[in-house]
Amino acid sequence: MDIKVFLIHKAKFIEFFYKKSIEPFELMKFQIENEEHPYDEDPSYDYESGEPQFLIEWIDAEESIDVIAQTTISMLSASLHLFLKGWVQRLEAETGYTFNKSIFKNGWFPGYLQIVNDIGYVVDKPKTDILEQVALARNRIQHPETLTTNRVTHSEADVKKYPNPYFSEKSDTDFFFRAALKISDNKVENAIKLTTEFCTALDIYYFENVPTLREKYKKT
Repeated sequence: MDIKVFLIHKAKFIEFFYKKSIEPFELMKFQIENEEHPYDEDPSYDYESGEPQFLIEWIDAEESIDVIAQTTISMLSASLHLFLKGWVQRLEAETGYTFNKSIFKNGWFPGYLQIVNDIGYVVDKPKTDILEQVALARNRIQHPETLTTNRVTHSEADVKKYPNPYFSEKSDTDFFFRAALKISDNKVENAIKLTTEFCTALDIYYFENVPTLREKYKKT
């Protein structure tokens, strides 16, 4: 089974899902900001309040975009995990490579990265750092700490490892508060691109080095 083909197909779907899902909420924000119908005038608006018209609706639209981005990154993380799991299973079956499962004690991505390093593939660390943060972001998204907000924050351990988180905005980072997990449009697209490139390059490396790996791990 060509797992790379399935990974690429899934990544394309994830990107399609993200772009199409945010469209109505982007339009809603645009209409509110430009006072276009149906957000041109609110009959019940209290002009003495000092707040912009349709503020609640604008916030709902903005948070909806955030949640869609979070869902997208969660899907991407799961796809990357499944690819690496299948890739290593094939490596074991076809070359005789073995590993101790204790390598996953610090997370599945660092564990798989160690296997990749073991067989001689040289990673681009700045790029794999972003991919690890895809996995870390997914963990935070899927395990929120409060019911009172849709805002997701980075964990203290994650910020200690990555003091300037990839999925955040500078304005959200404060000495007294944990950085908010903010996934912008360009970072969604870049994460999908990096995932596809990494998996494709890793798969090419494998097929180019199968004979050498079989000899190294004595698979006949």
